Amino acid sequence: MWGSFEIQNHRLAKMMMTQYSRLNLYKNVELFDYVSSQYSKLPLKFMSFHGQETVQNVLKTMSNAVVLHDIKHIVIDNLQFMIGNQFSGSLDRFAQQDYIIGSFRRFATNFNCHVTIVIHPKKEDSDELLKISSIFGSAKAAQEADNILILQEHKTAKEKKNTWIKFIEVCKNRYDGDLGKMLVKFDKENLCFSTSKSVNNGPEPIVVDALTDLNNLNNNFNLLKENC
Repeated sequence: MWGSFEIQNHRLAKMMMTQYSRLNLYKNVELFDYVSSQYSKLPLKFMSFHGQETVQNVLKTMSNAVVLHDIKHIVIDNLQFMIGNQFSGSLDRFAQQDYIIGSFRRFATNFNCHVTIVIHPKKEDSDELLKISSIFGSAKAAQEADNILILQEHKTAKEKKNTWIKFIEVCKNRYDGDLGKMLVKFDKENLCFSTSKSVNNGPEPIVVDALTDLNNLNNNFNLLKENC
């Protein structure tokens, strides 16, 4: 289940459909209905919140989703949208964040549900790589997390030109222990981050099926025209 407080659900779903099909649907409008039909069969749920929301309302929605729909993984994007609009003036932003992180940690443990939380980093020198200490707020977010993944962007000099490379860094892995980095590349056509080995692998199988169906329909239509 997605809890997207920054991006409205219809925009998020449109982006996900592009990622799901690995096609620019603006350029493949004839496939939209087919992709939409297949995408709607996925076991995905969306929270109806947009903008700032209290953590109590979010936790209530998450609890209902787990009980009624057997949700196993919840994504919260992002933490900053739950800070500032529900606490008394005696709590600073760091104390508020600690309370929210603790609440999500208890929820994940009590309901045996994986919770992924997006947290924006602190403002840092663009030439420096992000670290666990770059996570906004206090150390509680890093302490409570089982896994921490950071999307890094690094400037390199290549052929006298500055180029930016992106990679995902696993900075914490509580149960397995393996850490590392994986180079990724963003494809503007399908809005996906992919490893170098998987970039430009073409459309998903569902799209290939749809194209085959369209070709068969066109062939049948042409046969009918010839026989009339």
